Amino acid sequence: MVVVVLIGVLAMIGVAAFRKRVTASKATEVTTVIGALRAGEEAYKGENQEYLDISDPNAWYPSSTFNSDAISWSANFGTHVDGPGFQALNAPITQSVQYRYLVNAGSAGDTMPSPTGVTLPTWPTPADPWYVIIARANVDGDSVFSTAVATSFNHEIHVDNEGE
Repeated sequence: MVVVVLIGVLAMIGVAAFRKRVTASKATEVTTVIGALRAGEEAYKGENQEYLDISDPNAWYPSSTFNSDAISWSANFGTHVDGPGFQALNAPITQSVQYRYLVNAGSAGDTMPSPTGVTLPTWPTPADPWYVIIARANVDGDSVFSTAVATSFNHEIHVDNEGE
């Protein structure tokens, strides 16, 4: 009887540790993809003197469906309205992603994006060219979204509800 209890306790500890690893891997996706998109935007600006404005309002890439499915990053280059823009960034993203992404850019004085359902910080009117990368996911399927935001203003990634 004691052996059965011990096995049960060890199994519960193992499940908790596994869930912690899964959550950490999901957080790694968003930082990796945002980093690749940032590098793509900076390279594009280096060649064109402006950042690339890719996303139509609320046209999340690679899919506007928010569920826990992972989707191939490059599979929708030819079919998604924003696919050619993401392809033009030439970001080295090879894995499937659970987060959905928007990338908006503009010139000094342009209005910052405000996608539906996402609470963003209040930014001052930009004095220089800018970009904003927004990532959103319903990773565990419970309708609570994790959102990550990165900008050209600084090197931080702001994450709300990490692991959700």
